[in-house]
Amino acid sequence: MANLKPRNLQNIRSKDEQLGDCLKDITDSINYHTQQTNASATGSPTPAPTQHAALNVTGGNGYFSASIVDNSPSFRGKENFIAVSTTTDFSKAHKIHLGAAKTWYGYLGPKTLHFASYSAYPTSSPGAAVYALNVSGSGMALPSLPGDSEGLEGFGKQPYTTPTIPIR
Repeated sequence: MANLKPRNLQNIRSKDEQLGDCLKDITDSINYHTQQTNASATGSPTPAPTQHAALNVTGGNGYFSASIVDNSPSFRGKENFIAVSTTTDFSKAHKIHLGAAKTWYGYLGPKTLHFASYSAYPTSSPGAAVYALNVSGSGMALPSLPGDSEGLEGFGKQPYTTPTIPIR
C-alpha cells in the first residue's frame, strides 16, 4: 500500500518544529490506519490477492467437499469465494462466500459440476480464479469433510500473514 508522504514536511519542520511534529504524528496515524484496514492513503487501488495454489473438490451421493490451498501472504480482510456452475464458462455461476474460511461442504445434488475459487479484499478487485472442472456428485460414497491444519484457531493466521505487521 502507498503511504501518505506530505510534501515539504522537512521544510515545515525546520521553520516550525512543533507544527512539523504534529503533521508527522497525523501522517503516521493515517498510515497505520490504512495498513490496518488494507486501504490506501493516497487513493491508489488495493492490489488483488494472488491466485490460490489449488482447489480440491470431491463429490459423492449429491454432496461436494471443497478445499482451497492458499499459503500466499495476505492482509486483514481477505475473503475467499467458490463459484459453482453447470457450464465451464461460469456464465450462470452460483457464488458461495466463505469469508476467511478455506473449506466448504454441502449438498448440490447428484450431478457433474464445475468449481472455481478466488479471493478478494473489500477494497480490491477479485484475484485470478483456480478451477476444478467436471466434479461428479454421483456415486454412493460421501466425500470426506474438508479440513485444514488451522483446527479451532478461529481465523487462523488472520489478520496478517506477512512479515510486515502494523504497529498498534
